[in-house]
Amino acid sequence: MNLQETEKSIILFLILLLPLLIISNGIQLTNRLFAQFLMLFSGWLTWTFIEYFNHRFRMHGKGNKKKVVGYQRHIHHHHHPTDLKITGQQRGFLLMGNLMLFILCIFYKNWIFMATGLYTGFVIYTLMHWFLHTKFSTTIFPEVSKFHIHHHCKHPDKCFGITVTWWDHFFDTIPHQQTEITERIKTFYFKKEQETFTQ
Repeated sequence: MNLQETEKSIILFLILLLPLLIISNGIQLTNRLFAQFLMLFSGWLTWTFIEYFNHRFRMHGKGNKKKVVGYQRHIHHHHHPTDLKITGQQRGFLLMGNLMLFILCIFYKNWIFMATGLYTGFVIYTLMHWFLHTKFSTTIFPEVSKFHIHHHCKHPDKCFGITVTWWDHFFDTIPHQQTEITERIKTFYFKKEQETFTQ
């Protein structure tokens, strides 16, 4: 793991996050609703960074991967893009948990909003990752879909964001040559979906 890159990433993220937290804490007395929105947004923003950081430095970083939890499953997913291990039922439970957190937000103070935003980011990630492996995603989220296909099929050392691409832009982990995605690559990438519809 390149410590300079990881440390730089964390410091830059904290420079972005801390003002949001300070502002939301400062305006809590005058505009509670906006402060709560900022806390929710800060939690979600934190998740998007954790997602990017984990994917880039833990799953694709240098070093011994035998001790990295989930690494073998991640490599399997690269070789079989549509073979996702999270089920629809599990996604449903995650959504119910998210709904319960939003209900708690109604009754409690701001700290729960950040936790809810973080959890919401995780739920969005599980749904988005499934959605990115359907052809329909290329129409709804063209840039995110294109980046995910590039990561799987052409540039495993680039395009680490799943739900958003801004961290890839911010840390310059986008492909330097944005080549077109060929039909052959799309066939491989969407293979299981095509097999499901032809059976």
